[in-house]
Amino acid sequence: MFKFRQLRKIDFILLISVVILCLYGVINIFYATNFNSARKQLLFVLISCITLYIILFIDYSYFKKFIPIIYFLNIALLIFTKLFSKEINGANAWIQIGNFTLQPAEFMKISLILMISKVIDEGSNKINDKKSIYKLAFYILLPLIAIVIQPDMGMTIVCFVMSIGILFIAGINIKIFFAGSLLSIFSILLVWDTNLLPEYWKNRIVSFLNPALDSMGNGLQVSQSKIGIGIGGFMGRNGNSSYVSQFVPEPQNDFIFSIIGEYWGFLGSVLLLVVYIIIIMRVLKIARTAKDKFGELFCIGMVFYILYSVFQNIGMTIGLIPVTGINLPFVSYGGSSILSNMIGIAIVLNINMRKQSIVFID
Repeated sequence: MFKFRQLRKIDFILLISVVILCLYGVINIFYATNFNSARKQLLFVLISCITLYIILFIDYSYFKKFIPIIYFLNIALLIFTKLFSKEINGANAWIQIGNFTLQPAEFMKISLILMISKVIDEGSNKINDKKSIYKLAFYILLPLIAIVIQPDMGMTIVCFVMSIGILFIAGINIKIFFAGSLLSIFSILLVWDTNLLPEYWKNRIVSFLNPALDSMGNGLQVSQSKIGIGIGGFMGRNGNSSYVSQFVPEPQNDFIFSIIGEYWGFLGSVLLLVVYIIIIMRVLKIARTAKDKFGELFCIGMVFYILYSVFQNIGMTIGLIPVTGINLPFVSYGGSSILSNMIGIAIVLNINMRKQSIVFID
C-alpha cells in the first residue's frame, strides 16, 4: 500500500516549474486566440495534473513489464490514424473524439523513450552487440516510419533526435553513431526528388534558405513572426489585438513564442528560457541519481525531447531553423501534447521518488 508521506519525495522544484509553464501557456493562448481556447487548454492542464498524480502512486519498476504492450498499441494507433482518420492540414495525424482531437504521435514519443530505455537496461552492457543494435534499430525505425507516412515532419525529427541522444549517452560505438547519422542524411538526399517526401516539407526548407521564394507562405509567417517579436521590445506591448495573430495562422500552436515575444518582450522570453533550464537541470539531476539504467535513460530521453523542441520551436519563429511544426513543450496549445508531456514528467518524478528502496506495504 502506498504511503502518502512518500509524496514528500517529489521534486517540487521540477513540478512547480512545469505547472508555471503550463499556466503561462494558457495566458498566451488567450492572447493568441480567445477565452474559449484558453479555457480548453486549462482543462487539458487540469486533466494532465490529475493523470500525473495517479502515476506517482505506481512504482515505475512495476509497469516496466507493460512497456511492450504500450509501445505496440501506440504503433497500432498510428497505423489506424493514417488509414481511417480525416486529413487535417495535409496529414492524417489526428483522431476526432467528440469536440476534441487525439494526436497519437505525441504519446508515441513517450512510448519510444520507454521502449529504448527498457531494451538497453535489459541488455546490460551489450548495447554494441549486433543483436542489440538490430533490436534497437527495429524499435526506433518502426514508429519513425509510422509517423513519417502520416506525414508529420516535426514529430519524426523529435523522435529521431531523442533516440540518437539516448543511444549516445548509453554508450553506443561512435562509429555506429556516425554511420547511422550519415545514412539518415543520405536517405533524405536520395528521396528528395521523389514523391516520398511531401512537397510542403521541401517547401519549408526552401523557404528557410530563401524566404523570397515563398513570400506568401512559410516565408511570410516567419517574417511576420520576427516583426511581432521585435514589436515586443524589452518589456512587451499592451493591446487587445495581437499583431502576430493577424498574419500567422494558428499562432497558439507552433508560433506561440512569437506571441510571448510580442506581449512579454525580451524579458518575458528570457524568463521562459530560465524556467526551461531549471526543468532540464532538475531532470538531469534525477537521471544521475536514478537507481537503474532504465530510470537514467528515460530522464535523458526527456531532456533531449525538451531541449530539442525548445531549440527548434524558438529557432523557427526567429528564422534560424526551417519551420517543422514542433510545439513549445507545456506552452503550446494541444491536449495530446500537454497530457503526453505530463505523463513523461510524472515518470521522471516517479523515478526520483524511488531512487532508493522504498517499502510500500505496512
